[in-house]
Amino acid sequence: MDQHQHQHDSIDLLLKRTLNSTHSPDEVLNQKIKKRMKEKMNMERTRRKSVYKVSLIASLLIIVMSVGAFAAWNYLSPDELAEHFEYSVLSEAFKGEDAILINKSETSGEYKFTLMGIVSGKGLGLTSFSDDYDIDTEESYIAVAIEKLNGKMPDIQSEEYGNERFFISPLIKGLIPWHVNVASLDIGGYNESVIDGVQYRLISCSSIEMFADRGIYLAVSSGGDFYDTNAFTFDFESGEIIPNPDFDGVNVIFDLPIDKAKADPKKVEEFLNERYQGDYVKEMKRIEIHVKAQQYFDEEYQGDYQKDEMKASLQKLLDGLFSGEYTEEMLEEMVENAIFSKKLEEDRSNPEIVQQQEQFNKLIDELIIFEASYTEEEIKIKVEQFMDSIHDGSYTEEMLDEMMARVKESLQR
Repeated sequence: MDQHQHQHDSIDLLLKRTLNSTHSPDEVLNQKIKKRMKEKMNMERTRRKSVYKVSLIASLLIIVMSVGAFAAWNYLSPDELAEHFEYSVLSEAFKGEDAILINKSETSGEYKFTLMGIVSGKGLGLTSFSDDYDIDTEESYIAVAIEKLNGKMPDIQSEEYGNERFFISPLIKGLIPWHVNVASLDIGGYNESVIDGVQYRLISCSSIEMFADRGIYLAVSSGGDFYDTNAFTFDFESGEIIPNPDFDGVNVIFDLPIDKAKADPKKVEEFLNERYQGDYVKEMKRIEIHVKAQQYFDEEYQGDYQKDEMKASLQKLLDGLFSGEYTEEMLEEMVENAIFSKKLEEDRSNPEIVQQQEQFNKLIDELIIFEASYTEEEIKIKVEQFMDSIHDGSYTEEMLDEMMARVKESLQR
């Protein structure tokens, strides 16, 4: 195989893996990010405070603020934290009877996390836009404190700030956590501040009260801004989500004690229909089968990575677990994914392939932001430039058409 063909095959594997993954948070986020970016480009109303900045990598909206000295011997209360961020309505809501003050702590690694409280929906007491333009009655607000067991959290102006990033998100019992989290519950955001060595985070997302009858968690993990499938274990049968004891990092989970009477099954149904195109149960089963197949090839499969042998082995496993619940097309796809994963694992040590993946990610990020203003011809020019960079100008028209189709598919997601 010549060099150009090897490069094409390698990036092809990377792209196929990205587009076919049942684990990747990117699939969940692409459509939401694209939709929100279009909304923001067309938004006419000016907020009183420009506090949010869209991040395509994290898909989170972050504000950090510097503060003076506060008493080290006591946390801020949730209402004091809201007042610190100049959200007076939210501050009053945290004092109200509908607010849930929790103040429960969990430790993991060298950190202590305290779930301070939550308020949602009608508890916000808003009937129309007030001075707190960023506060929305259709959202939930969660206050969290983060401490180091030995020492202080770095100040936001220090070089160490942000070295350890935490993903903090509501998760719903029975719903796939890498699909339903703060990113897919509308574009999540948070305000953050470090006060006398304690890092405070005020998280917002679409109201989670509608899920109250299912059971709601608040999960915390380290290492990035996306849900990490290695940090928690999801049981497809029970719907339980628990920390993975083998995870190399921080992972804790809290139960959110929201009154089940506040559940709204109709809204949940609408949410799931939108997320899964009207067939949530079928999609859940498809993903469960894919996950089981991937776990089998990752952990148990002992044979050679030859397609026919892999297919026969997997079919035997699935017939015992999911007889009649999978199709020949799914079987082919799962075997191909496993082969791609094996090849990608080998290519991760190749700096050239890693660079190609980074270039592709940058291309997709740019197209997501500016897709509304780009013509199809301009998108094609961008794709041609990408192909030139990874193939030194040596590629066929068929290869270009295939890449265009994959880029379009990624943007549609």
